[in-house]
Amino acid sequence: MANSGIQLLGFSLAFLGFIGAIASTIMVEWKASSYAGDNIVTAQALYEGLWKSCAAQSTGQVQCKVYDSILQLPGLLALVGTSWYGHRIAQEFYNPFTPTNSRYEFGSALYVGWGAASLIMIGGGFLCCNCSKNDSGKASRYPRTNPASNSGKDYV
Repeated sequence: MANSGIQLLGFSLAFLGFIGAIASTIMVEWKASSYAGDNIVTAQALYEGLWKSCAAQSTGQVQCKVYDSILQLPGLLALVGTSWYGHRIAQEFYNPFTPTNSRYEFGSALYVGWGAASLIMIGGGFLCCNCSKNDSGKASRYPRTNPASNSGKDYV
């Protein structure tokens, strides 16, 4: 019974991570405009996602533009892609040649992606730890029968 509980927990965590990975992929807030330096513009917030870029006004109006070309899309794949994208954002933020008004910070989609990747890894770990060490992993094709139960009858 304990094994099925661990299996259920592992599957549930991995499934929640899968849903989180889908949610972070859909979200627009992968990069959020930074308010660092002397040039602070508070009337507008800029967001960039994997599929489109958006500008949010202080009035609550949001305008989004879908990328025109597939070649404009940045890379993505759960933990690796999220971490790589976060590294690119940090590298551009601390680059002295990047203008202050065009620097970006981590968006909420990165945090959702990191959380989803963690849930997937923890759930997968539970599922891997639940594997039986005595089982060779090969199941027989036919159920085993007791030879004494045939009572001398041969079936062809």
